Amino acid sequence: MSAHAGARERPEVRRLLDAARIAVDMDASLVTLHEGLDEVAVATSSRSALLRGAVGRRTPLADTICGQVAAGRLPRWIPDAGADPLASVLPVTRAHDIGSYVGTPLHDDDGHVAGMLCCLSRAPDDRIGPDAPAVLESLASALSVALGLARRPAAASETSAPTAGASRGAPLSSLEHHRAVRSLARGDDVDVLFEPVVDLATDRPRAFAAAFHAAACHGAAVGDVVGAHGLAEDVELACLRRALGHQGRQPPGTALAVAVSRGLLERPGVLDLLLDHAASGLWVAVGHGAADDGATYERARRLRAAGAVLAVDGAGTPSSGLVDALRLGPPLVSVCAGTLDGAPPPDGAPPPDGAQGDGGAHVRPELVRALLAVTRSVGARLVVRDVTTAGQLDALRALGVPLVRGSAVGASAPLPAA
Repeated sequence: MSAHAGARERPEVRRLLDAARIAVDMDASLVTLHEGLDEVAVATSSRSALLRGAVGRRTPLADTICGQVAAGRLPRWIPDAGADPLASVLPVTRAHDIGSYVGTPLHDDDGHVAGMLCCLSRAPDDRIGPDAPAVLESLASALSVALGLARRPAAASETSAPTAGASRGAPLSSLEHHRAVRSLARGDDVDVLFEPVVDLATDRPRAFAAAFHAAACHGAAVGDVVGAHGLAEDVELACLRRALGHQGRQPPGTALAVAVSRGLLERPGVLDLLLDHAASGLWVAVGHGAADDGATYERARRLRAAGAVLAVDGAGTPSSGLVDALRLGPPLVSVCAGTLDGAPPPDGAPPPDGAQGDGGAHVRPELVRALLAVTRSVGARLVVRDVTTAGQLDALRALGVPLVRGSAVGASAPLPAA
């Protein structure tokens, strides 16, 4: 317990718990850790007096709903605790007058259950069903990282997203490849195109995101050809300069969107370069890096103060993007459409409510709703990128996703005329 004694004072933990409670519309949320045969409450969020004084309390797992859920004796959702033969007689249910419950486990890096994220209400709630714990799963994953139970998932920068079918022609020799990368690092042979970021409420572009291709490597995405030459940041900087050279050429009322890794952001002169362009309509997506990098947060603060719109990139796993969102406080949180896909329904079966797809892409509505709840709770907007099919686009639109980018709304191309 001592390692997490201050968890309730940490903004990212409080906001995740607020988001959990809001996402399932219940009275209170609670995160607990398992220590031996006991459950220890480490933080709560409540819109009422429910769970007042619970933080720090140690309770035998056998006496709690969370403990019985973790043991497999109770389901993860209970719409009427008073009507359940086991839940109704538990000491915790009686002590707090719990009427309904939703919970999902927190896992450590080895996959072991280390605690629980749960939401409670005093009244029974017949709206609660199997979708409710699924809504909490991404939040539980983010809490596991925020509490140090699991490490941040590895993620790559979005600076140069692969382009399908971009690598064509005969493969380059090692020497030719090295020469091509050195040329890219000098800023030569870089082609820059722009992908529209579309507001689904109006179907109009809000920004144009830069994507880079290596002319000397048969038009392949720059990120696919840099390789282990020790020049990755030099190439990234050359691409950034090329993109910023188009600032002001985009249509009126739209921004230019660029992505930078945290390593590049810390490089001398890069922040000043971005600050010079911030007031002219600039979105800056900051890639992943050290979890407690104060220098990055100070640079992000200065970018926001100068007028740039800051974004963090989910980069493969929504939970990692959520943790960054809570730390950096950006207006935009970006995730890849592929991380929102679920398994296709059985042959002949209709897709779940809100889940549509073609080409094998089936959006998980419960995960999208959870991400929307979290981003709204921190004052941010969700951007889903790499949206490639009409089915994905229709599902995201129906679920209320505000911003998307990808071939389904517009392929990478030169900037349209201003």
